[in-house]
Amino acid sequence: MFTLGDITLLVFESFKCFTYVKTLSNLQVMIMADVEIKTEGYLTIGKTDQVEIDVDTFLCKGCGICVELCPRKVFEWSKELSEKGVHYPVPVHADKCVKCKLCELLCPDFAIAVRW
Repeated sequence: MFTLGDITLLVFESFKCFTYVKTLSNLQVMIMADVEIKTEGYLTIGKTDQVEIDVDTFLCKGCGICVELCPRKVFEWSKELSEKGVHYPVPVHADKCVKCKLCELLCPDFAIAVRW
C-alpha cells in the first residue's frame, strides 16, 4: 500500500495483469491493465490502456541504465539483437509502470519515450 497525500494506492499483482485500487473520498477505482508488446520498424512498444513505452532499437546502445534503475522493473532484455548487435530493453511489464519517466530521463541515447 502506498500513500500519496490523501490518496491511498493499493497494488495487487497477478499473472498477466496489474491492478491499481485508488481510494478517493471513500470511492475505490480499480484499473486493470494487460500489456501488449509489438514491434514497428525500430520501435519496440509496450502498451496498456494507461501507458505506452516506446524503445527505439536504432538509438539504443544497450547500456542497461533503464533495466537497472527502473523502480518497478518494467524492462527485460530482448532475446534477439538489434542492428547494432546489442540486446535492447523490452517493456514487457508496462502494466507496472508508475509513469515516473526515470527511464526516459536517464537514457543517454534518448531512445525511450513514455506516454499516457
